[in-house]
Amino acid sequence: MYNVELGEEFLYHRMGAVNKSTTKLEITLSDYEIVKEKSAVDSLREDVDYLKLYALVENVGDENSHDMAIHEYSFNIYDANGKEISVSTLTTQRITPEDEFKPAELRPGGKNEGFLYITIEEGSVPAEIIFYDAMSKTAAHANQYVVKL
Repeated sequence: MYNVELGEEFLYHRMGAVNKSTTKLEITLSDYEIVKEKSAVDSLREDVDYLKLYALVENVGDENSHDMAIHEYSFNIYDANGKEISVSTLTTQRITPEDEFKPAELRPGGKNEGFLYITIEEGSVPAEIIFYDAMSKTAAHANQYVVKL
């Protein structure tokens, strides 16, 4: 587990299990806010808000990166009492803002940036973000980067 300050750059370094390619990225998370926008489709409205979080990703390796290094499912969000307040987007509404971060493969030196919109319980106040650097958060080899808000 690594403690990272909001706005501090940290290194993501992961070898692919199938193709053995190595992804090396510098990631910076910053500029968060709570967004209370709701889905335009009534049947998709849920009792959720969004943690809007800016992500800047740069490929600092020698090989192309994979496209799923960082996405909204890479995070768990907790309140000041240590209770998880992130909500699965598989069962809730989704908004599609213009500035949303879109995961992409990056060539060496390539950059990608935008805002992640992570669903959280409506009315909750986030205090901590944990980023997991593996496809499965429960993987034994997953590193955790803890960002205090």
